[in-house]
Amino acid sequence: RDGSSKFAKENRWGMFPSASVAWNVTDEPFLRSAHKVINNFKIRASYGTTGNQSFSPYTYTTSISTATGLGYVFGSSTSVPGATQVSFANPNVKWETAKQFNLGTDMAFFSNKITFSAEYYNTNKSDMLFPIEIPGSSGGTTNYNSKRVVLNVGDMTNSGIELAAEYRTLIGNFSYGIKGTFSTNHNEITRINGQGGFIYTNDNGLIPESKATSQITVLAEGHEAGAFYLYQTNGIVDTHKKLADYQLIVPTARMGDLIYKDTNKDGKISNADLVYSGSGIPKYEVGCNLNFAYKGFDLNMNIYSALGHNIMNGSKAVSFQYGRNQDLVNSWTEANPNTTIPVYRGIQHSNYLAYTDLWLEDGSYIRLKQVSLGYSLPQQVVTALKLSQVRAYISGQNLFTLTKYSGYDPEIGGD
Repeated sequence: RDGSSKFAKENRWGMFPSASVAWNVTDEPFLRSAHKVINNFKIRASYGTTGNQSFSPYTYTTSISTATGLGYVFGSSTSVPGATQVSFANPNVKWETAKQFNLGTDMAFFSNKITFSAEYYNTNKSDMLFPIEIPGSSGGTTNYNSKRVVLNVGDMTNSGIELAAEYRTLIGNFSYGIKGTFSTNHNEITRINGQGGFIYTNDNGLIPESKATSQITVLAEGHEAGAFYLYQTNGIVDTHKKLADYQLIVPTARMGDLIYKDTNKDGKISNADLVYSGSGIPKYEVGCNLNFAYKGFDLNMNIYSALGHNIMNGSKAVSFQYGRNQDLVNSWTEANPNTTIPVYRGIQHSNYLAYTDLWLEDGSYIRLKQVSLGYSLPQQVVTALKLSQVRAYISGQNLFTLTKYSGYDPEIGGD
């Protein structure tokens, strides 16, 4: 049982039990005859709950300030100190709870030359804590703390499998080992409390200076946490027929403008046209470690791949929005009508705002993350030098990457 003064008295305490069990099958009589082949075989399971209280203290109560500038005139001319409420409160805020189930197995064969492990995990989070921004019409101010209130916004599930296998052996003076890993992850928001279908995440957007037109990640029912909600586009206005058709939706449209899709078919472009457009969470992650050694020489390699996710190319969005991208020399003009690049009409024009799918790219990649080649002096030489070890090596990181992503680095994304 845990308690926290961050919550009001009614919600201060929470119960978070957990339990685990394991069965070492290799200790059973029916498997003893196979010990030379199966060195280890264990099945394990666990179930537990944890509580989250990650938010500022005393959010359940409002704050009153008597700061300078809050005074008022009493009577004809006498100024007296004043006080005002400077934060919103949620007296009903309570613990966020995560319930996690794990089922796994560990195995080893042939004197531990081959090892294998597998694990299934399923986590259900309920009453997720999240800061919600209060609109100015409801009294929200420009002060960060004064325009947000922490709510228990909904529920989320996170499940997947993790596999790992390794083989290692020694042949004379030569030894090598190969280890591979594979994991899947399914993340889904299963409930959002009365927030119009989705909530923007607590960030400054793809382009911090243009938050209102570059917030793209949301919590939305049926999708991953941090899913992309974007305006879909359909090329540019490059014919007079397209212009006439698009002006029925956007009367101010001109030749060379970007075409936004009216996804809900209501005859206008609005927030209702934002649609789910993928997320930055990989569906699969694959890793491989290779180790080789011969006498004093050793070679180590690490390869990693993330697959099945998207990236919003933030650096590309910034360069186009501020008119700095080199491809703008090929944007639409009357003299260059056969292009797919919209005309540039300034920072605030809709042609290059950040919340469209213009910047959405496939984020999958495979990368040689690390390589090192070394040589260690023989032990007798090291001993004669009165040292414990001498090793010279050369190493490199991120030497090779295969990806369709056009940005600087698919591993960090949004660069």
